[in-house]
Amino acid sequence: MIGERTLAIIKPDAVKKNVIGDIITTTGVSEQLRESLRTAGINVGSITVTAPSAFRVEGVPADKDAQFRAAADEVASTQYDRNPLPKGSTLSIGSGRSSTA
Repeated sequence: MIGERTLAIIKPDAVKKNVIGDIITTTGVSEQLRESLRTAGINVGSITVTAPSAFRVEGVPADKDAQFRAAADEVASTQYDRNPLPKGSTLSIGSGRSSTA
């Protein structure tokens, strides 16, 4: 949606751990997925960044699950592993794919 922005506050401990790249990548990919789902008419309950390298999608309607999986794979499959949950998924940067590596 035009005018929407995400504010990420990166705390000093994240700078020390050198995970800024993961935080920015994860936030960007989760927002891309949110837009892709919105465009496809798939309303989900929430998309939440849960760690510097992971985010969770919850509340995927059962009748839209296949479309959700296709959209998630299209947007995030090159960097993220998708782990199914009931009515959603957790997406995590896959092993060896960290943006800080």
